[in-house]
Amino acid sequence: MVSPNLEDLPHLQCLLDFQGHIKQVNTAWQQQLGIMVQHLLVTTFTHWVHSEDLAHTQESLTQLSQGKTDRIVFENRVRDITGKYRWLIWVMTASLTKGFIYAIGLEMPAREQNEVRLRETEQRYQTIINQLLQGLLIYGVDGKITACNPSTEKILGLKAEKLLGRSTWDIMTIHEDNSDFPKESHPAAVTSVRVKFVLVR
Repeated sequence: MVSPNLEDLPHLQCLLDFQGHIKQVNTAWQQQLGIMVQHLLVTTFTHWVHSEDLAHTQESLTQLSQGKTDRIVFENRVRDITGKYRWLIWVMTASLTKGFIYAIGLEMPAREQNEVRLRETEQRYQTIINQLLQGLLIYGVDGKITACNPSTEKILGLKAEKLLGRSTWDIMTIHEDNSDFPKESHPAAVTSVRVKFVLVR
């Protein structure tokens, strides 16, 4: 176990070697995650980490073990005994002379967990938008363009920085049948909500 004066802390604590093997833990692992000490001491730290968080977790451990930094803070999901993943914020420090990494983990409040999930959803959404062959303009209630995807830049021959802040009616637009698309029929002119405008090559 870690030194007795740390046992009073309610947070997850552990010592890892530079290969990521768990060498010592405190009782919070069993109390909070339900994982027995003997199970932890025969595994690596990353064994309990969600697959989507493995890469940045391993990178953090590598930076510490190679002396690129002596302290690092990151988030990941750790599996409890029931198989449920918990969001944790880790603060880790390394001792190159002793050859170990000291880690302390705090479970994130529900609100912060929701914010993380929202960021992930937004990132996935942005990835999908960026892969669309159709051009996509997003603008607010004032009709000003707030975002666009790479296909929009190719279709219009304009870089994003030249489009953002402009009104869609500043750009020549037509219907798919080549008929005029007058300003008064543009989405921003007939709605009071943030809308998307699709361009097709």
